[in-house]
Amino acid sequence: MCESDIETAITEFEYGTLSNTAVIALIQRLVDSRQAWQLQGRYGRLALDLIEKGLIRPAHGLDRLVVDRL
Repeated sequence: MCESDIETAITEFEYGTLSNTAVIALIQRLVDSRQAWQLQGRYGRLALDLIEKGLIRPAHGLDRLVVDRL
């Protein structure tokens, strides 16, 4: 997913038009790039929720951070 694709996906997510599968892929990409923790709080909260449910994986090196927050 290139940068312009991420921007488009974020816009679609904000408007509620992104499919569930695409939301999961977007949030995984944001976690991998650590942007999930820099955007609005809803992205980080959703990322933690999806990690807890096993739908996405934490970025390498963030496992301890996620465990501490759950």
